[in-house]
Amino acid sequence: MNNFRKTPLSEKSWPYHIFREYAKELQRLDMSFESISDYAKNKLNEEKLEKEKLEKEQMLENSKATYYLYTHNNEELTIEEFYKTFEIFKNWNKLNKIMALNCYFENYIKTLLDLAIKSNPEILKDNRDGIFIIKNRLSYNYTLNEYDKAINKCTKGNWKKRMNSIIEYFKIDDRKFINDWKNDDIIKLFENIRNIRNSVGHSFGRELSSMPNWANTKIDKLKLLSEKEYLEYQKIIKKFVLDLDKFVLNNHIGCFQELYYYHTIKDLDEIKKIKNKKLKAKALSYKLCNEKGRVISWNKCQDLIDYYDSI
Repeated sequence: MNNFRKTPLSEKSWPYHIFREYAKELQRLDMSFESISDYAKNKLNEEKLEKEKLEKEQMLENSKATYYLYTHNNEELTIEEFYKTFEIFKNWNKLNKIMALNCYFENYIKTLLDLAIKSNPEILKDNRDGIFIIKNRLSYNYTLNEYDKAINKCTKGNWKKRMNSIIEYFKIDDRKFINDWKNDDIIKLFENIRNIRNSVGHSFGRELSSMPNWANTKIDKLKLLSEKEYLEYQKIIKKFVLDLDKFVLNNHIGCFQELYYYHTIKDLDEIKKIKNKKLKAKALSYKLCNEKGRVISWNKCQDLIDYYDSI
């Protein structure tokens, strides 16, 4: 690959933009939940105060909740129990946010590795340019088993093994990256996230060791997760993704994403009929912006087309 091919035309990989969109969606959902939660609690307090005023008596926490809000015909639920249940549900919601966060984090790693392999198959011992292989309808030299092994080693198992595999397959030789991320404290945080994900996904937020057990006659309490812990996990994942994305983009992807996009549209009539190189480059620049949200100048797009035609 020449210097142009190795140089990224985007600041972030396209899988990163999908990761960010998932993060934004989770944030919007969380904001909606927190807003309606605050509204509901405030409304309940207003109802309590109004009834206290009308009845000229102090509202007690053991009063029936059904007197103030809809409780699905549960006439025994008290105000105090309602508040406790509400706090349990907020904790349950945080646990599920960790599960969602972990899922789109793992999907990001899987997608990024797939992109890196397709762009630079030397990761799996094939030293040709990925876009050359795709353009000429050739086959990659690695086997499906080799590909699956790479994906699984980076996304399954404990995080000590995963981190070693990520560094191995992405060929990370940046000492700062290795020092920042391959240490016991960081691995412990990632393991906490993985264990929470597993407890939510497989045992309803309880310890996996407690399920299944036919001798139990009561369920264990939900794992407690503070807002501080959740924000810490969210922050560490985001920082890791940014560091990993920067390394992989600059060392394995280059401008492959834009070249591949051109490969998929070059035979469309609206592109194929354009004979003038400058106009074709402008058409590519427009479509990258309109369809992919990537702003790339027409002269860079002309360099893309020239490189594609040369291989």
